[in-house]
Amino acid sequence: MTENRKKPALGNDPLTQGVYTRTDQETRNQKTDSRNQKTETSFLKEQTEEEREKVSLTLPPKLNDWLDDLVKKGRRNHGQKIPKQIWVQAAIELLQSLPVDWYEIDSVESLRQELQKVESRIQKMDQDDSRGR
Repeated sequence: MTENRKKPALGNDPLTQGVYTRTDQETRNQKTDSRNQKTETSFLKEQTEEEREKVSLTLPPKLNDWLDDLVKKGRRNHGQKIPKQIWVQAAIELLQSLPVDWYEIDSVESLRQELQKVESRIQKMDQDDSRGR
């Protein structure tokens, strides 16, 4: 008795005919690794929602208005919106990158003083840059 097998709609599997050879797992992993190697910056790394935590943040109205204006003008001038949370994340990451031992800050006053030192250094660098031009 002959079995009636339907021929696949897309034809025979080329891997069963020996025309192609299977890529072994190691080669497949190497190709995947090379595609995933991107030049990463230290700021604003892409993250999924699961990698983020929701936090509640209260800002003075003046800062909140400035952020709202920044988001609105960015959308108007550049055609895309950078959300507030990204601006806040960028600011925090910038603070982390500064040569300051933030764990040594023991009060709002010492934080204020440290930020003033950072501001002075930046202003001095700007003055040096403008003199050098």
